[in-house]
Amino acid sequence: MLEPGTDSVRARNLARILGQVHLEGPRSRAALTLATGLNRSTIADLVAELCTAGLVTETAPDPSRRVGRPSPIVAADPRIVAIAVNPEVDAVTIAAVALDQSIAARLRIER
Repeated sequence: MLEPGTDSVRARNLARILGQVHLEGPRSRAALTLATGLNRSTIADLVAELCTAGLVTETAPDPSRRVGRPSPIVAADPRIVAIAVNPEVDAVTIAAVALDQSIAARLRIER
């Protein structure tokens, strides 16, 4: 059984990792370990949970780039979008913004 507060700590750590790849772009697991201060096995477990939830993707790194065992690259899944509405004096702009910060669709409606 989990200790009281363990669920909230886990949720906070999941949010930290998701925030890193959302705001900073694709990151290796090693970079996430450095950025969050969490250990490698915790990062691997949390990334697996985010992958299962469909929020991030994990890809193999370019093996020619570094010496040693390469760390998988974690990126926000661009298929997850939020709808943004920007009302203006003379128009309304509506956009679908992906979790990787790309704009999937945009519509400007003039008044």
